[in-house]
Amino acid sequence: MSNARKSRSKRERYAALCANEGVCPVYNEPMKLWESHCDHIVPLAVGGKDDWDNIISVIYLLKWI
Repeated sequence: MSNARKSRSKRERYAALCANEGVCPVYNEPMKLWESHCDHIVPLAVGGKDDWDNIISVIYLLKWI
């Protein structure tokens, strides 16, 4: 099985956002769907898998910090 990164649809991003109850787990701030980004908890580069158990929704700007 490949650990290739999958593109997440709007529906999948919404599901990840709802799993966090609409709150960024890093900043503990509310976020909207268009502010969110799905990211891996354990990066693919270090052996993380591209499945729902390893996906978290964070504020998009966090990716660039």
